[in-house]
Amino acid sequence: MQVKLSDVIDALSITDDEVQYFYNVSSGEIEGNFDDDDEDDDEVNEIGEYIALPPSYKIDDY
Repeated sequence: MQVKLSDVIDALSITDDEVQYFYNVSSGEIEGNFDDDDEDDDEVNEIGEYIALPPSYKIDDY
């Protein structure tokens, strides 16, 4: 699957301590996981289906 670079850049620019974004390997989409949304935790934790984008503290703006 392919993902648009602009989608990745958008997700990285709005990520913070409460939201983490993942690349869904099967659909090719970038999806967000919000801390207050416990329903999606099991789905996001499935091995191999999602690739986590870096969290906000690992992104260097320089």
